[in-house]
Amino acid sequence: MIFTNLFLKRIVGISSVIWRSMIPVVCLNISTAASSEPYEQVRGVMHIKSNYSTGTSTIEQIIEEGRESGLKVLVFADRDLIEVAYGVPFLRQLARFSKSNRALFSEGTLSEYLNEIRRQDDLYDDMIIIDGVESNPFYFWALNMAQLEWTLRFWNKNMVAVGMDSADAYRNLPTIGNSKMLIWRWESVLMLWPVVGLVYVFWLQRAGCVRVILGIVSALCLVNNALTLFKMPITDPYHGDLGTDPFQCYIDYVNNQGGLVFWSYPEMPANLSLNSSFGIDTETAIGAYAEDLALTTDYTGFSALKKNNLNAIDPGQEWDCILKEYLDGKRQSPVWGIGEVEDYATANEKQMNDIATVFLVRDLSRTSVLTALREGRHYAVRGGDKSLILSRFQIVSPDQSNPEHLAVSGQELEFTGGDISIGFSMEKLDGGEELVRIRLIRVSAEEVKVIDDMQALTPIDYFYADRLSDGDRICYRLLASSASSMLVSNPIFVSANK
Repeated sequence: MIFTNLFLKRIVGISSVIWRSMIPVVCLNISTAASSEPYEQVRGVMHIKSNYSTGTSTIEQIIEEGRESGLKVLVFADRDLIEVAYGVPFLRQLARFSKSNRALFSEGTLSEYLNEIRRQDDLYDDMIIIDGVESNPFYFWALNMAQLEWTLRFWNKNMVAVGMDSADAYRNLPTIGNSKMLIWRWESVLMLWPVVGLVYVFWLQRAGCVRVILGIVSALCLVNNALTLFKMPITDPYHGDLGTDPFQCYIDYVNNQGGLVFWSYPEMPANLSLNSSFGIDTETAIGAYAEDLALTTDYTGFSALKKNNLNAIDPGQEWDCILKEYLDGKRQSPVWGIGEVEDYATANEKQMNDIATVFLVRDLSRTSVLTALREGRHYAVRGGDKSLILSRFQIVSPDQSNPEHLAVSGQELEFTGGDISIGFSMEKLDGGEELVRIRLIRVSAEEVKVIDDMQALTPIDYFYADRLSDGDRICYRLLASSASSMLVSNPIFVSANK
């Protein structure tokens, strides 16, 4: 059966060559257009943790291993704060328990962490080292008083902020538990209520248990409120599910600081242990987490590839729903898929380049990489040294007189309507031959459709002809998978002007 399949794929490959010889001249010119394309591909990994938080390797050690793995870009994302706390009502500061692990805020090492990243980035001309942190913007306690059960929810809803390059900007991130999020507002006046109790106690003429108890309670509450200088938190874990508002607040803040912001692993399995040493039950709903991709706006992207496959990238799922909204004018910007390394923390644990993000850049610089990341000029791939390579993915219009007749991932091609050619080339990083399933997905404001579902042996050189009517606005993206690798492209947009 295997040999039969391979034979059929060879026939498909031969047929593809014959078909390409019959397609319009514009398709044959893709190679010429590609040769003049100013972008080059550089391989990187995102979301690396060092010994500044949950990792065990130093930043320098990680960089050395990255160089040995052929990586050019490393994006760090150490945890800013790993802390869970619960305080008794009215005595949230005095009567509280908290559990924490090593992190940038709790250790006071944020500035040192950023300085080390800058120092290492300056040392290596052949690599780009970029700063970032992972945050938990919000969690809340769900209490079942009847059964005396506590459940911590949304602990694993994490986001990653990248490229702000400022200790103050990171330090002021709107995350739950961050002391910087205590502010004065008009409700702060209500925190002076214990003063009324103390005045009343001193004015009472007769002694008694009520006076003593009221005096003690008022004094404790006043001290509790004074510990925060009568400031109030922007959000706290005691008022239930606040929906996506805390996460949108995080997104808006990072955007205002000029950074990039990503949803990290939007299908985190439910009931993950917070930490074996914490001994706290946690819960996060898979469906709700993935749905948050569609319920929030203006973030840069999300983790489209992890160790396990994600449903959100499948045709017609959350990612395509977001793209449909963008094409329909309901969103100001699309969102991009990234490869997120599986919490790489230490050498010899796993291959650092197992899950990579490949950037299309004009030159190897911090600005070029961040621009590519912001604009969607990259693709995600899993497989380490056996990864697939998307050496070409572009769309060409027939208007050869227009210098902008070609677009790559993250870009939008505008033309007057008619035929377009979608082309891509795919091969193996190790140069080997492998059977690959490739789906070409077309997304419009009205529908999502897999317009081609093919299998072929690497190396693959592919063209697909499509036709747009005046006024059409659509995008195309690729999903590819083999026995050893998986690849997710970012979309290319096409608009047929009226």
